[in-house]
Amino acid sequence: MFRRILVPIDGTTGSERAIPYAIGLAQAMEAEVVVCHVMTAPVATKAAAEERESAQYVSRIAETFRVAGVAVKTLVRRGEPALEINTAAVDWNVDAIVMATRSRQRLQKLMLGSVADVVVSASRLPVLLVSSRGKLKKPSVRAA
Repeated sequence: MFRRILVPIDGTTGSERAIPYAIGLAQAMEAEVVVCHVMTAPVATKAAAEERESAQYVSRIAETFRVAGVAVKTLVRRGEPALEINTAAVDWNVDAIVMATRSRQRLQKLMLGSVADVVVSASRLPVLLVSSRGKLKKPSVRAA
């Protein structure tokens, strides 16, 4: 049974694809949701504006959960995304993480790594990963 679910979002529509799954899980489990956005290193002159925009963004996303009847809290952190997501999971005593994967190209993924991969490998919690790519592609069939 999950009492609290962490939902990391990064400002992209791809990351927001996890929201319907988080809503469904939270409703089924009568769980509270913590919507989390991690800001990366700031430009010193824009830090306050970035924090304000991030707070407004997570509040807007939180409203989606409220409309669905899900209790929700918001969280904005600064730092390396995978580390901050896992730290937030511990700090907020969550029972699961629901997040979208990024659809990076293979070379980008090799060079930069994957936030989702790091979260899954470092966490001891169940992690539900949702594809950020949208519709499922029909697999191609190759002749042998």
